[in-house]
Amino acid sequence: LQNWQDLPRPLIAVVVGGAKFPIRMGASDLRRLAAEANGLARERKGSLVIILSPRTNARHAQAMLQEFDVPYRFYPWGPGKPNPYQAALGLADEFVVTSESASMISEAVYSGKPVNIFELPQFPLFLSWSAKYGLGAVAARRGWLQPPRNIRRISRQLIRKKIVTQLGEKPRVRPYFLSNEDIVVNKLKSMLATAVE
Repeated sequence: LQNWQDLPRPLIAVVVGGAKFPIRMGASDLRRLAAEANGLARERKGSLVIILSPRTNARHAQAMLQEFDVPYRFYPWGPGKPNPYQAALGLADEFVVTSESASMISEAVYSGKPVNIFELPQFPLFLSWSAKYGLGAVAARRGWLQPPRNIRRISRQLIRKKIVTQLGEKPRVRPYFLSNEDIVVNKLKSMLATAVE
């Protein structure tokens, strides 16, 4: 991995997922993400580490590069290319995460560092149903159907509870308190990530 020591702090990791029905992610969404993340880094007088996932459309992601005027490193996904995701979880000072992945959001929150959610658009005709009531609930209990995940509800609930901030808004978050054991584990991860570099 490239050394990040020359990048100004705070170091903001931008973790980018991809389209995942019913969530959409096009070139215009990635440009907007890049512009807002760039604005955050400029306001903080910091830098960006942009990490793409296997689901990120590489062609669309190239549109992001036109939006950056702060120091940054850009890591597209691909065989043989460096993937600094684990290093970023230990070394970044703050996160920007796209809203379609509960696992990416939870890992960023669990780091104990500030997290900004970039909310992606959703297809307007997405049908949802309850796993608690009606025929859908009966089918779900019997294992015939799996209820659709409402990932937007998860990200909005985290924003409402002030655990994360919606990108572009003023931070209103409560600190996420880690146990002593978690602090030790995160410190070890950070040391190992530094050793890898």
